[in-house]
Amino acid sequence: MQVSISYRSVVPNYIWNKQYYTGSSTSYIANKDLTWETTTQKNIGLDIVLFKTLSFSGDFYIKETDNILMQLPVSSTFGFTEDPWTNAGKMRNIGYELTASYSKEVIKELELHGSASLSYNKNKVLDLKGQSPILNNNKGIIQMEGLPINTLYGYEIEGIYQSEEEIHEHLQTFDRDGNPVHSYSGLIAAPGDIRFKDQNGDGIIDLDNDRVPLGNPSPDYLFSFSLGGRYKGFDVTAFFQGVLGGKGWSLGELVSPFFNGYSSAAWMVDRWTPENPNNTYQRVFHDSQRASIRSAYYVEDLSYLRLKNLEVGYTVPLHIMKKIKLSGARIFVSGQNLFTLTKFKGFDPETAGLESTKLYDYPLLKTFTTGLNVTF
Repeated sequence: MQVSISYRSVVPNYIWNKQYYTGSSTSYIANKDLTWETTTQKNIGLDIVLFKTLSFSGDFYIKETDNILMQLPVSSTFGFTEDPWTNAGKMRNIGYELTASYSKEVIKELELHGSASLSYNKNKVLDLKGQSPILNNNKGIIQMEGLPINTLYGYEIEGIYQSEEEIHEHLQTFDRDGNPVHSYSGLIAAPGDIRFKDQNGDGIIDLDNDRVPLGNPSPDYLFSFSLGGRYKGFDVTAFFQGVLGGKGWSLGELVSPFFNGYSSAAWMVDRWTPENPNNTYQRVFHDSQRASIRSAYYVEDLSYLRLKNLEVGYTVPLHIMKKIKLSGARIFVSGQNLFTLTKFKGFDPETAGLESTKLYDYPLLKTFTTGLNVTF
């Protein structure tokens, strides 16, 4: 496969004789040597059926992917506005998938059934062609050999600054001449600000020395299970799904005060103030630079358990159907997305992830349905 698309920008971008002139420059360069990713997979599986009522299936796999498309950084002297794509990455996934099902008539006219599935995956970047680590400061992620792909990257936190004295003890606040030092990730810390961990103990919180991996955006486990039964024409089925593990960024209105001038979330009621000091919620501020600092304060646990579907039905007995000359009829009531158990502050942990999760993300709808199925 060959790709030969390049972009050129035409803008008033240089000055000659004290005047702006329109110039043309290459803002993005194509890579004609791009090729398809290649995947090699090894797996072993097992299927078991016991007593005609219980079945089990398991699969273990090792999958390696080469020539992953990635944007590798190039020198800024080229003037590109976007790093070119190239086949640079190598990644390994190790995991397993398990399923089980059960169905049996336990007593006369009472049938029980259920099924469950569980999958686990561990991801690791193996090779970045000598470019490791690759940082994306806008998204707050890092590509680094030995870590999962798109690992969240930022500052660890140690609570909330309670006083000026605590700040002076933790950070270098003045230089030898008595001038303030912007030692708080380029800013000056104040009581009520998040306390970032000084990884190298130099008294300065900075991007180069104090950021660390903060979590894997991909979940460790995905699971689902269904439970149901049937008795004398009545039937019920419930389907649950969820994930364990997985981290995502939560920014914007959800956690930053007066973000873009909008109202803030309910946490502001318990925000840090001199009269209400706490180690949970930061102070109120109106500062986009401060709000954009990526740290564990903004990392959300995306684990959840959701009742995806619940349905209750009744099948009209056949002898009644014969009287009205019908083959069958079933009445049912069902509900979708009835509840979700999660620590996530936003509307839907299933749609969250690398991109900043904001308060105005559209929530998942809860719906109820009733119906009648008739067979003639």
